[in-house]
Amino acid sequence: MRMKAPGSPNKSTITLTATVDVRAALTCIKSVGMFGFFAVAVMVQLRNSQCDLSKIAEQMKELTMENSKDAIVVDDLVWYNGRPKTSPTVGWEDDWMIRWKEENYDPKQRIGCKSYHEVATPYESEMLCTVPAYIPARLPKQTNPATNATKIPRVIFISWMTRDIGPKMYTSVLSLLNFNPEYELIFFVDDDIDQFMCDNYPIDTNNTASSSITSEFSILKSGASRVDVWRMMMIQRYGGVYLDIDMSSLGPLPIRNEIDTAFSGIGGWGHSPNKLGGVLEHWALAYIPNHPLIDATIQQIRWNLRNWKEYDKGGKYWVDEDDYSFTVSLTGPGPYQKALHDLLAKTGCKRAEEEDGTESESWKETMEDPKRYCGEHYSDFIKTFGTNFVITKLNFNSSVALKLLDYDSDTEVLGKHYDYDGYMPGPVDPNFCSSKSFRQRRQAFEKRWKKALEGSDSNDGDVDV
Repeated sequence: MRMKAPGSPNKSTITLTATVDVRAALTCIKSVGMFGFFAVAVMVQLRNSQCDLSKIAEQMKELTMENSKDAIVVDDLVWYNGRPKTSPTVGWEDDWMIRWKEENYDPKQRIGCKSYHEVATPYESEMLCTVPAYIPARLPKQTNPATNATKIPRVIFISWMTRDIGPKMYTSVLSLLNFNPEYELIFFVDDDIDQFMCDNYPIDTNNTASSSITSEFSILKSGASRVDVWRMMMIQRYGGVYLDIDMSSLGPLPIRNEIDTAFSGIGGWGHSPNKLGGVLEHWALAYIPNHPLIDATIQQIRWNLRNWKEYDKGGKYWVDEDDYSFTVSLTGPGPYQKALHDLLAKTGCKRAEEEDGTESESWKETMEDPKRYCGEHYSDFIKTFGTNFVITKLNFNSSVALKLLDYDSDTEVLGKHYDYDGYMPGPVDPNFCSSKSFRQRRQAFEKRWKKALEGSDSNDGDVDV
């Protein structure tokens, strides 16, 4: 750990002021040069979405190392018409979300990083970066499709254990903000996720035999599994865009918010029974509220959680043990892709044929050309998936990139709380939503953070509750 040295001088600060065009404003940052703060400098490199991703990743790694001990703090974003004094209500929110935004928006809070000279940090880069819980859209007021429940709201949901993150993860978040200024950003931490589940899908403590998704959610100990469930519940309830926090923008999101009802990229592999091709990514989702595929995914997750022991290693869900991941098959992306396959089969759609005449194991071709592979059942496909279910190449047509950097140095310092298979489920906890249970979970994280600052193994003696 690096502690702030007494009397250490503050580092230089760059403040970005409002300009006519947010993306054009990035050009101004070139004056910082490649030796300025790495996250901002890299944004200039990312403006060209045709860049060689491996080269971008190498540049980002070099910049991280180069600037780790001499950080420049970027303490603001580019705003049009000034920063709003109160959290704006756009139209997609319900009362719970309006209240959350009001409680978590601080117009004085800035996004940025500090070096170990100024603040204690557990990250090996010797920097600590902070992202606010809520960042409003920074473009002038415009018609937002959120007022129409059939369209995709302009809001990006991300999550992590803490908003005090390492510089690599921060770089990814900053890229989302810089390339998509018309979107709000909502950053949930574990406590927010649990509160969302408990408030909106409460456990009936007077009837332990009754089941809510929060009852089933309470068995999960892996942070990755909890986020798998939460992302689907958020997208079902509100619609919008979900992205893993290690996704980096290479350009603006290509979603046509006023037209599209669902938007997903195609992955070349999948996690589903008998290893049928998975097709859709769950690390990058964009949907209208209450989309049938998200509804079906949630039902599949709930079934999985009620029968989780069948998904333990050696269970019937997988054929090839060498490619097994318990979390992937239990909560995601397995259930998302299995729900897709089940809906496609229910509509009467077919998979493509291989050269030998046998049916393909993948639904990829079906999703790319449903009119051809659904045939007379195409109208049923439209009823289920919508007219404007946009299927793109991997990662939203390469407008975002997954894990450009080696994020382990930013994540492993806090232990294996988010590992895929680090924690097995436990029994249903009827007291999961009690104030005592919330307090215990917060204390467990504070203990993990303290150990990370001390440089010890943050899992030693740690018990998740």
